[in-house]
Amino acid sequence: MTIRFPAAASAAFVLLGGCVDGVAQPPSLAPRAIERMQFDPPAQPEAPAPTPPDSGLQARLDGFSAALDAADRDFAAALPAARRAATAAGAAGSESWIAAQQQITAVEALAGQASAALADIDSLYLDRANAAAGGGSPAGLDSLRALRARADALVTAQRTAADALKARLDR
Repeated sequence: MTIRFPAAASAAFVLLGGCVDGVAQPPSLAPRAIERMQFDPPAQPEAPAPTPPDSGLQARLDGFSAALDAADRDFAAALPAARRAATAAGAAGSESWIAAQQQITAVEALAGQASAALADIDSLYLDRANAAAGGGSPAGLDSLRALRARADALVTAQRTAADALKARLDR
């Protein structure tokens, strides 16, 4: 039995055979010259050194800091009595429940002192930041930012404590 190739098939084998002899080597996976070169990253501009606040701003910062200290101290002093009252509170509308509500209200009012200080600090910070963006002096912005973070943490902690007391009464 003989196998016969059609003429077109044998011509294709002949042509393909000629192409195989002329195929170049596959591309190398070795690093190219440009890939072996070392480049330094672009130089980063140095951040400007923080500028200290002027004496007027420093006096205001000291006042805010003292207000935050007082708000923290007063809140911490009132919190234990409010916790005891909330724990001892009876049914809604009872005398002990009303006494607990009054204690919680007093604690929330004390928490308002820190919130007011935070609002004043925010206002001053925005005024100073806008002035600095307009070409004014950035003096004291870092100090204001740090004091704002402290005030925000205090307000958050006080709100969390007051909310926990209210949750005790809602049981």
